[in-house]
Amino acid sequence: ITLPQAPPPHDEILAYDKPAENTAAAETEKPGAGITVLVAEDHPVNRKLLTVFLEKAGAAVIQAEDGQEAVEAIQAHPVDVIFMDIQMPRMNGYEAAVWMRNKGHTVPIIACTASAQQDEKEKCLDCGMNDVLPKPYKRQDVIDMMITYGRQYKETQQHNALTGVADDHRPNAAAPERMAPDPEVFDPFFFSDIMMGDLESAKALIGEYLEQTESHLAILAEDLASGNSNAASQTAHLIKGSSLNITAKRLADAAEKIEHAGSVLTNEQKHRLLAEVHTEFGRLGKALAAEGYR
Repeated sequence: ITLPQAPPPHDEILAYDKPAENTAAAETEKPGAGITVLVAEDHPVNRKLLTVFLEKAGAAVIQAEDGQEAVEAIQAHPVDVIFMDIQMPRMNGYEAAVWMRNKGHTVPIIACTASAQQDEKEKCLDCGMNDVLPKPYKRQDVIDMMITYGRQYKETQQHNALTGVADDHRPNAAAPERMAPDPEVFDPFFFSDIMMGDLESAKALIGEYLEQTESHLAILAEDLASGNSNAASQTAHLIKGSSLNITAKRLADAAEKIEHAGSVLTNEQKHRLLAEVHTEFGRLGKALAAEGYR
C-alpha cells in the first residue's frame, strides 16, 4: 500500500513564505482538493497513470496493488472514493467490493475495466460498485468521476459528523484494526458462492462442521497415541475432505500430512503434526467468527 506523500516540514514552509502561500491557495482551487482516493490497480503503469491524473487534480492518493491490499487500506485510512481494477491477483475487484459492502462500507467504488460488455457493467453493479470507468483511461473521465462521487461522499460524511450519524466505519484511534480475510484459512467469497448466498444454511453447515471436526480431532489424537496409523490416516482424511468443502485449505493441508504419514512417525512428529492441525483449526474458528458464521 502506498500512502500520499507527507507535506514539507514547517521550517521549509516558513523559509519560502510567500511562494508557499500562493501554492497553498492554488492547491485549494484544484477540483480534487480535500478528496482522498484509493487506487487499486495491479498494473504499475495503469496505477501510475491514475495517480498522476488524480494528484494533478489536487487529490490525495493511496495506492493498492490488489484487492487484498485495498481492503486492508480501507480499514486503516479514510477515503472518499475508490477506483477498483477488476482483474487483480490474490483478491479481484469483485471480491474486494463484496467484502467492503458486507462490512458496511458505503464509500463509492468505481470499477475499472477494459470490457465494454453490458453484462460486465451489470456484474460490477451487482457487487455493490457505483459506476464503471472504461479503459484506456481518459484524464477528464477520471477527474469527473472523482469529483462526482468523491466530493458528494465527503460532504455527506462531514454532514454526518456534525449531526452525530455513524461515519461509514472510518478508522479512529479507539477502533481495533481488523485484518482482511486470509483465503487460505477460510475463503468467505468462495464459500458464499458455494452456498449461493444462503446465510442461514451456511451457518447451519458451519455449525455441523465444527461439531464433527472437534469430535474427529479427539479421535485422531487417540489414533496417534495408540499407534493405529491406518485409523489415524482415515480420520485425517475425513478432516481434510470436510475442511476443503468449506474452503479451509490450510487445515486440510495440515490434516493431509497425517493422512499420508504412514506408520513411520516418531512420537515427536505425531505431537508436532497434531499440534499443527489444532493450530489451523483455531485459526479457522477465528476467521469464521470474524465473518459472522459462529
